[in-house]
Amino acid sequence: IERLLGSKKKALFLTGILPGLGFLYLGLLPSVFSVLIALLLCSGFGLSRRNIYSSYINKLIESHHRATVNSFVNMGIHVSGFVLKPIFGFLADMKLSYALLGLGAACILVSLSSSIEEQMLID
Repeated sequence: IERLLGSKKKALFLTGILPGLGFLYLGLLPSVFSVLIALLLCSGFGLSRRNIYSSYINKLIESHHRATVNSFVNMGIHVSGFVLKPIFGFLADMKLSYALLGLGAACILVSLSSSIEEQMLID
């Protein structure tokens, strides 16, 4: 993805925006076709994001701090899931499209608010 886009920052942005667009599409136009598109975008790009971040973090952090930093990052992921999953579950109980639209908006907002600069990602 990085080589195709020519930038690591663009790759990170794309892997956050495309799953968000998939959730929005599925929330607005629920159909079998929408599910296929959302699965492609969310699993194809969204699941690769964690590996990309892990690779970048491991390149930046000295080896004797790496385990602590990775544990802290994983703790942050799990704590945010602990907070957000009940919220999106409540929205899904009201109407599934509300939860999908919320997930899409959250993905896009997080991607747009990222403060990562290209020079932070240089090998």
